[in-house]
Amino acid sequence: MTPCPCCSYPMLRHARPQQIYWYCNHCRQEMPNLSAREEILFQKDKLEKLINRSPLVVART
Repeated sequence: MTPCPCCSYPMLRHARPQQIYWYCNHCRQEMPNLSAREEILFQKDKLEKLINRSPLVVART
């Protein structure tokens, strides 16, 4: 289960048309889908590592 970023209480996953969100019963609030944001940041980090590992190609004229 995903913990609430405010209180660490387990959150419940809910869905609306075109949207997934989390609800914390303890805080009684909707929380954003942080797992989607984390996945985007993870993919960005992987891409940056791949780019930094690639050798530079210098065009000769």
